[in-house]
Amino acid sequence: ALGSAPANGILLRGFFDATTYLSNFIAGLPVYLSTTAANMDTTQPAGTADIVRCVGYCTSTANVIYFNPESTFLELA
Repeated sequence: ALGSAPANGILLRGFFDATTYLSNFIAGLPVYLSTTAANMDTTQPAGTADIVRCVGYCTSTANVIYFNPESTFLELA
C-alpha cells in the first residue's frame, strides 16, 4: 500500500524509497520478503519453513528499490 488509507492506492510495480521497510540495502542485490513482519531484506531467508520470495531489486540510488514481486515462491524444508 502507498499509505494508511485505501484511497492512497497500491504499488504493483515501480520505484520507491524503502528506507523504513528494508534492511541491508546494497545496490544491485535482490530484495526478499523478510521473516520479520512488514519488512524486506537483501538476505534470503534460510530457516526451516521460511518462504523465499523475491520482491524487487536495489537500485544504484540509496534506499530506492525497483518493486516487482515475482509470482513464484518456495518454502524451505
